[in-house]
Amino acid sequence: MITEEEMRQIQLIRAGKGIRNKKKFRFNPLFPLKQTIICAECGRPLTGSSPVGHGGPVPYYHCYNKNCKTYGKGIRKDILEKAFMDYLKKIAPTEKFMITFQATVVEHWKTEGMKYDQEAEQYQKRINKLDEQKKRIANLREDGSYSREEYLERKAEIENQIATTKISLNETRIEQFDIEAAVGYAINFINKIDRQWFDLSPQYRPRFQNLLFPEGIPYSRDAGFGTPKLGLIYELNLDFATQKSSMVGRGGIEPPKA
Repeated sequence: MITEEEMRQIQLIRAGKGIRNKKKFRFNPLFPLKQTIICAECGRPLTGSSPVGHGGPVPYYHCYNKNCKTYGKGIRKDILEKAFMDYLKKIAPTEKFMITFQATVVEHWKTEGMKYDQEAEQYQKRINKLDEQKKRIANLREDGSYSREEYLERKAEIENQIATTKISLNETRIEQFDIEAAVGYAINFINKIDRQWFDLSPQYRPRFQNLLFPEGIPYSRDAGFGTPKLGLIYELNLDFATQKSSMVGRGGIEPPKA
């Protein structure tokens, strides 16, 4: 069976109209900042090309909008990407923020972990109770109170309940891990975003850039980078620096006092 949409496409082909493909972003490993760097003049994402000079191809980023005053004025790839890495260093969270952030996350996780411990204890009690019931019906079978069919039916019912409860118990244990180590790794990653970007394979950079700058980042040849919308952790860092964060207002981001 084919879908209605597939039938429509077949009819278009038969009519000689072909299929209209949606425009897709074509990734070029030579220009990982495409679609992330925005022209500050017209708001269009920069593209890249490599015109051939006397020394061979020279890669440039440039605005493709012919109506933009920066059209035809390329920015050398090495210059723009170096400036981008320098900008990443500027938005990296401060040490004070990271200390506060780590303490808050760990404290919150420990509070949540107590809930998991309590749930695990309840599930274990439920399993113990079911095991006792399983033993009792075995005794009832031995003394003839249950027929073989009744015993097998009741036994299967209890074993299903035990299996279901064990799954729930295992899920609570999955949530319990070394949160200090996990947060420490995350902080190390967050603090060195310029190095992380440089070390990433080119095909993964656009996705990483989108996490940092979900709406892109404007760039001007004269003024450099503008003020972009940042990923959440970096927005919190800026708010923390100016003491405007809602987390600070609630007292939730302050490190727990000894």
